[in-house]
Amino acid sequence: TEACGSLTVNFTDNSTNNPSSWAWDFGDGETSNEQNPTHIYNTLGTYSVSLTVANEFGDNTLELENLISVFEVPELFVNVNNASGEDVADGSAELAIVGGVEPYYIYWSNGEENIDAIYNLLPDIYSVMVIDANNCMATIPFTISWEVGIASNLSDNINIYPNPTKGFVYIETTKNIPESISISDVLGKTILEINPTSDISKLDLNELKAGIYFVSIKLKDNNIVHRLIVN
Repeated sequence: TEACGSLTVNFTDNSTNNPSSWAWDFGDGETSNEQNPTHIYNTLGTYSVSLTVANEFGDNTLELENLISVFEVPELFVNVNNASGEDVADGSAELAIVGGVEPYYIYWSNGEENIDAIYNLLPDIYSVMVIDANNCMATIPFTISWEVGIASNLSDNINIYPNPTKGFVYIETTKNIPESISISDVLGKTILEINPTSDISKLDLNELKAGIYFVSIKLKDNNIVHRLIVN
């Protein structure tokens, strides 16, 4: 059984001769005495699983080697060069991949495949998806803005703190109240979304696992994405 990032497994006892006790060893330091336990593997690695059953006549053990594999999900980073005008197709994006297993299969939302950078982009919202050799997938959105000076000024007027954070994060927009603020993971899944009513928003991220996330801030005339690290 294989999965990317984490894996929940429902184990079923198929023993005969009416056992009265069960001892599961999940191979990651965790055990269970339930007959049909559920176990979560959230650490990368390969695990062997054993079950020892017993009744009044004795006991028996079955071990399945390398039964469970949890693979690393690639982390994606996109470096963006904005377009020089609203209708000018001269933006670009360059992809960096950390982790996972090569070869990588790369799919850009504009139709390009298996290249590290794309060019001649109009201002818009794009995404890129990567699938590695273990079939682990990651997706990241990014925005090509227009008029670099305006986009830079907009970015300068947004403060995200503390970053890295261990729980709460504040997002401050000094000139405009955003239409929405969303948090997404490296797979592109939206974790949290709010519609702010003031120029300072406080988000509770205590339930998030440590890792890299992306803050998407939708303004009236622009969309800005910032990276956020949760420890």
